[in-house]
Amino acid sequence: MKVNAQDQVQWSKTGQRPSHFPLDTLLQHIPPHIATTFDNAQLDALEQALNQRSRSHHTVDIRISAPFWPRFYLVVLAGSEQRSPARRAQERQLHPLWTPVHGLIVVGSMAVSSLLLLGLLLLQRVDPIPLHKATAPAGIPFKDDPASCEQSGRIWQAGECLDYEHDPMF
Repeated sequence: MKVNAQDQVQWSKTGQRPSHFPLDTLLQHIPPHIATTFDNAQLDALEQALNQRSRSHHTVDIRISAPFWPRFYLVVLAGSEQRSPARRAQERQLHPLWTPVHGLIVVGSMAVSSLLLLGLLLLQRVDPIPLHKATAPAGIPFKDDPASCEQSGRIWQAGECLDYEHDPMF
């Protein structure tokens, strides 16, 4: 592990190794009577191993914490596969894809997606001006006879040519 100048000053003043997040997190999970036995070379080796692991980059790396549900998070990682076949097999044993909880999530996601799609389809069928059928028809003054009125797709009624399909916003 490379020690920068600021860490070197802190180390010389306090006599303690400077704090490094990944290593400190690991050491918190080791019983104190064992963690204190590591010498600097061992701590450097652990730090280097932790840094190697944290360098893996994914093409897609999405991490979301849900504010409405405490302690719930979602992680989506995607990229080129770099694990060995043996490691993948071991991880499939430890973390199987199809579990009851995963099944509920898949079914729930499909149900929500279906409802959203159905809602969008219904919104397309809803008339933005629901009262336009009840609006008065428009009289077409330049159509004087029933034949020319009906030929243009309008209705001849009570001696005048009426258009029931005009745009009420016109």
